[in-house]
Amino acid sequence: MKSVESSKLTICPSCDLLVDTRPHCRAGNVLVCPRCKHVLARGSRVRFSSQLALALSCLVMVILANTYPLLSFTFLGIPSSANILRGTVLLLEHGYYLVGFSVVIASFLAPIILFCLISYTSFSLSIGWKSPGLATALHFQDDLIHWSMIEVYIVSFLVALVKLIEYADIDLGYGLWCICITLVLSTRLIQRLEPAEYWERYVHIR
Repeated sequence: MKSVESSKLTICPSCDLLVDTRPHCRAGNVLVCPRCKHVLARGSRVRFSSQLALALSCLVMVILANTYPLLSFTFLGIPSSANILRGTVLLLEHGYYLVGFSVVIASFLAPIILFCLISYTSFSLSIGWKSPGLATALHFQDDLIHWSMIEVYIVSFLVALVKLIEYADIDLGYGLWCICITLVLSTRLIQRLEPAEYWERYVHIR
């Protein structure tokens, strides 16, 4: 009979199968659910300091992306520029409330809150400090991963940009490069984010 200490049970978030992860997921390996093939864990230890650096970089980039214009264009002789927040305000002013609030949540609020939470939890866990609200932050961190949709925003923006090129002279702004860098860094950040290891580290902090 397998002892409790030698096993680590987790529930597959895709199909709810109960899987023992500890004996199988060693460094360099990836553990997938035997029933639905969902990735359950990666055999590498999370470096919380690296996660902290990535999260802070993402936070700076996404703030700059919302500060600088994504593009500048001239339409019918009238110059103009746009960034994420300005585009959202225009959507709300024209009555597209659902789309406007969706853009605000998915491309601005959710990423910023997620990067702040990962910075907070990674910093606390890297120094072994059970900081106030750490458990709550870990819960929200796991939930917000699915709400950060910068990649969807960029794809939508590029589609609109292709159509706009036919009617206006366009110059790409610094904000676009910042949001692209944010996408690359956040993909790496979330790829390395292992909620199980964050919770394991939390449990062992006294």
